[in-house]
Amino acid sequence: MTLTLRGLQPVGFVLGLCVRDCLAWPVPDGPGGGTLWLHAADTGTGHSVAAVGSAPGRSPSVLQSGPRRLWDEVETAWRWRDGQGRPTVQDFCLTATITSTGETAAVAQQAWYRDRKHPLAMRTTTAMRDI
Repeated sequence: MTLTLRGLQPVGFVLGLCVRDCLAWPVPDGPGGGTLWLHAADTGTGHSVAAVGSAPGRSPSVLQSGPRRLWDEVETAWRWRDGQGRPTVQDFCLTATITSTGETAAVAQQAWYRDRKHPLAMRTTTAMRDI
């Protein structure tokens, strides 16, 4: 089966794969300015937040708080994307493995770039099984 993803911006897609478990919320403020808020939930060591403000003719200002340096992760993902020749959505694949024990099922999702020799970070989710 072939799945075609239309309407996804390649940059946002790649950042979503590389900067895991992070919500991005852009807040526009006038022509060409605004703040990009990044939030990552508590993973046992505290919440992480970053705010990146921009305005025409000014350098962006970055504030970060928490155990994860979210804007640093975004910059790292951006440089990786550029170094790979700016891949599109179609350059990525996903493998999902379901493991069931008793009343729960765990789903491991592995995204990879171009082939399985280039995996990105793995994500595992545990959910109750419908009975």
